[in-house]
Amino acid sequence: MTKSTVINGRRFADGRNSSYLPFGAGFQGQEVWSVETALIDDPLPPEQLAIVGSDLVLKYGCTINVRTQADGASRWLHDTRANFAFQATEDGLVTLNQAGFLEMLGMDQSPGTPLSLPFLSDQTFLFFSTRVEDEMRYAYSILPQPTSAPGDPSFGPSFRYSRYQVSSQDFLWELRGEGELRDVLYHEGENRICLATAEKLLVLPADAAADDAVVSIELEEILWASLDNEGNVLCVHRTEEELRLSRFGADGAVMWELVLADISNVVQPPATTPAGVIYLLSPQTLFRIKDGQIEWSAMIPSPEGRPMMTVIADESVLLAAGSTLIQILADGKTGRSLNFAEPVTCRPVVDETSKVYVGTKSRIICLK
Repeated sequence: MTKSTVINGRRFADGRNSSYLPFGAGFQGQEVWSVETALIDDPLPPEQLAIVGSDLVLKYGCTINVRTQADGASRWLHDTRANFAFQATEDGLVTLNQAGFLEMLGMDQSPGTPLSLPFLSDQTFLFFSTRVEDEMRYAYSILPQPTSAPGDPSFGPSFRYSRYQVSSQDFLWELRGEGELRDVLYHEGENRICLATAEKLLVLPADAAADDAVVSIELEEILWASLDNEGNVLCVHRTEEELRLSRFGADGAVMWELVLADISNVVQPPATTPAGVIYLLSPQTLFRIKDGQIEWSAMIPSPEGRPMMTVIADESVLLAAGSTLIQILADGKTGRSLNFAEPVTCRPVVDETSKVYVGTKSRIICLK
């Protein structure tokens, strides 16, 4: 199978939650094309937009819709299950079929060989999976189980990170934990995994083989986490007094900590650039941070709805706020803005030619 370039392969761009795409230098606001995307059988708006090779991939509800990048024409639809996080790779799309088997779906809609991974079921949610030669590495949460009879013990949420050898159909190692799993981060270059629960960060090598390789960072309440370019953990967390952004090394040590004064909420993981710039987004304000200090903040000109950001190669930010797309330049000034007829429902995406793709409630729009 021919491998393809992947842009915005996961919810927040990549396995690190960086929200960064290495393309683009803003946009002129000219429409290249616009097409209707609403599906008759699924009234949900698109929640994820990715580019794989020359195809656009939209994920909404339990449906994947593949369209041509050239003009947005629909190529095919595929029904999936709801209990897994969207993931596009250079080999195709990671899906769970109706039998609950993990499957690599090719961009020509050809299914790969279904792979039955132990313990995945309707009572689990698959956050992450990757194959390394003969080994599958995957992380999932186990949902709370109801009791079958009065007096029976109840089981709360739990999670696992598994290393499973396909040929022997046996586990090489498993990490098990209790609590609600919020997210799973993966830095391929640093061979690092970070599992984020509501109150704990677990950092470990992706090929860990023993519990003593796991670094545990306990916090009061974790809101968001991402990995920077060097594999350090950036975490937005709440204490009794305030909201904080902390940077932790792989050994769990605090590298710096920033008190987020007068901020009650953050709506997206910390976005990171290769140069170490961090962008943080609250419902009304965008912050640019470097070395643990705020360089500037910019009010969102159109704070309608929940904003979503994508950082691009020139370190400007494409910001979707309600039905408006805004560019905030690297110096904090407001660049071009465009208004649409309905709200934008997924983060804007930029391709290698600097075209911008925007998904609204019922349309996908290509801009230059």
